[in-house]
Amino acid sequence: MKDRETIQQVLSLPCFEPIDRHFARLVVRLAGEGADAPLAVAALLASSRTAHGDICARLAESAGRQLGEVLAGYTGEEQPACPVITLPRLDGWRQSLLGSGLVKSPGEAGHARAPLVLDDEGNLFMYRYWQYEMVISRWIDRRVRFDGETFQSSMKRVHMDVLRDGLDRLFAADDGFNWQRLAAASGVLRPFTVLTGGPGTGKTTTVIKMLAVIIEQYLAANTIPAIALAAPTGKAAGRMKETIKQQRLQIECDQAVLDHIPEETFTLHRLLGTIHGRSHFRHNEDNPLPFDVVIVDESSMVDVALMARLVQAMPEKGRLILLGDRDQLSSVEAGAVLGDICDSGQYHGYTTKWNNVLQGVSTELPAEKINDAEPPMADTVVMLQKNYRFGTGSGIGELSRSIREGDEKTVRSLLESDQYGDISIIQPAQADQVIAVLPQLVTEGYGDFTGANSPEEAFSKFAEFTILTPFRTGPFGIHSLNHAVEKILHGKGHISVHTPWYNHRPVMITVNDYSLRLYNGDVGIVLPEDVPHQQGDTAKRVWFQEPGGSFRSLSPSRLHATQTSYAMTVHKSQGSEFDHVLLVLPPSVTDTSSRLLTRELLYTAVTRARSRVTILGSTEVVSHMAANPTSRASGLRNLLWSGR
Repeated sequence: MKDRETIQQVLSLPCFEPIDRHFARLVVRLAGEGADAPLAVAALLASSRTAHGDICARLAESAGRQLGEVLAGYTGEEQPACPVITLPRLDGWRQSLLGSGLVKSPGEAGHARAPLVLDDEGNLFMYRYWQYEMVISRWIDRRVRFDGETFQSSMKRVHMDVLRDGLDRLFAADDGFNWQRLAAASGVLRPFTVLTGGPGTGKTTTVIKMLAVIIEQYLAANTIPAIALAAPTGKAAGRMKETIKQQRLQIECDQAVLDHIPEETFTLHRLLGTIHGRSHFRHNEDNPLPFDVVIVDESSMVDVALMARLVQAMPEKGRLILLGDRDQLSSVEAGAVLGDICDSGQYHGYTTKWNNVLQGVSTELPAEKINDAEPPMADTVVMLQKNYRFGTGSGIGELSRSIREGDEKTVRSLLESDQYGDISIIQPAQADQVIAVLPQLVTEGYGDFTGANSPEEAFSKFAEFTILTPFRTGPFGIHSLNHAVEKILHGKGHISVHTPWYNHRPVMITVNDYSLRLYNGDVGIVLPEDVPHQQGDTAKRVWFQEPGGSFRSLSPSRLHATQTSYAMTVHKSQGSEFDHVLLVLPPSVTDTSSRLLTRELLYTAVTRARSRVTILGSTEVVSHMAANPTSRASGLRNLLWSGR
């Protein structure tokens, strides 16, 4: 090995996780005498970035720099044990890596496996993550091209007159172009459709109507469709089930159509068929899903590995429809799949070919949206434009739009003015003053909740207020905030925390428990066994709300992975809504916090609120967040949108 001592120093760097060092040692060992320090660094970077949400390591950002400088940028702190190494410039590094035999180009990797894959842009992937992206991009590519067999097969099965009638009946004339109608038409005409839009734009309403026109197609052909409704988490699947049950009776169609709108929803893991102790699923390319149509809600939460498994399991003639807000936080695991699929941050038009198809069902696109320079991918994505929840007089609506567009000056102006009564900011001068201003907010927010006398009342009151934070740990993390809230409410006589399972304690499930039908993110509330409300040592039960609106209770002894949830992370709040959201932010941005303080996190937090948003933090931090979108390294966006 070249410079064995330096390689060993690199492989022992404490800033990397043991699994990253293990992978790099394997690569170095396989390289034999040809191994050098830049190869070891490359392997460490490729492995470690997946834990931070990236699919690959962007070597171009590290090439030609000191290793210590590169690692300080990743970790936010100096690395005193780091050997003094100047990494090669990109061309030399690429040549060295490809010459090692352990790194392949994408063209080579399709024929001969290697631990690492290096693409033309200098993105270095672990092989399996490169393969995930290739599976997704190839599956989508076959379904977005007009001249493709899959697309043409989908078109041939459409009864155009039936579709035209359904669209006319279900989508009344709107001010301007009706984007919901376009989405429903796309869901029938195309084998793959993406429906995106912010809260209040009517995604679920659109999907109900889309389901109706899809079912009408099958009934016109004297067949019965097999439809699966799914979401990445049990909490999201439950919300989807409840919403569809509420809205299915509000659409104008025959009873036979309503009868075939499914009420059951799946988590993606249950849909695909989890095999205990195995990393793969029961349904795959050799055993595809038994469904004609699969609709996935909250798709922004789906990571690259799970999305690859899903498309592999889709039947060849199956129809996949993804729903989600492209501007929300991405999955906790690696990848920003929905953002890549939608090319988030960019606004696209549609091709003349697609417009010609739509004209056949009386759905002509606005002239300014026709752009034949767009790649085939653009025709697949429908972004709902009109917000039915936040009108022109809504501060939340204006604030969320400004955040989404990265307009930090307007964001600051909106918060500092008193133009809107539904948004405000409290700016403590010092970090310790954050906790000092909490008592009034907490008492106002949770006072009525702690007096609830029934599960119905408790859940209704709990949905009126919540505290969100970017952090799990530290002075502004959920653990510190939940402790502070308990102390405040106890001091005011609202709760008694002398026992762990005290009355009105809200608890969040942190690990899926399929036997109890409880899922990560579900929230329960502790109440006495003999509700109505009592104080004292009466036996306690933890109550949970079912998707249909009913309630069930469990003994606390049966719950093994919970945390108090007056305050929750913004990630955990995705898909939930509250009347009033209090977002707690640090007073300043540090190197270690900047990775979490992003535009997507701010947008997600603000859009959880129905009526009021209060930000506890500085306008400098908020402006920083609005100006700094999440940047997850991947190759998927380029694969889908390059037009190749």
